[in-house]
Amino acid sequence: MPADPDGGRAGAVPVPAPGSPAGTLNLTPKALLLIGEELRFIQELASFIPTPRAAKRMVHIYRLLKASLTEEDVATFVGNGEAPASTGR
Repeated sequence: MPADPDGGRAGAVPVPAPGSPAGTLNLTPKALLLIGEELRFIQELASFIPTPRAAKRMVHIYRLLKASLTEEDVATFVGNGEAPASTGR
């Protein structure tokens, strides 16, 4: 039986060895950055967010959702100042 390259963990992501050229991780990928339209929309939601902790939670969830999308889907998800974001319907 061949050895399991991920040590038996289904869906495990290989991590490059420290010091290797591929070992550098981008800790601020483009998908996690919020742009002007997103920040303005979040400010419009302020009256629905009761605490700083709730605001932080909302931003983290938003960023996780956005980070899971392809670049093309991000443009649809975010929308722009003229057209609202897609609801997926």
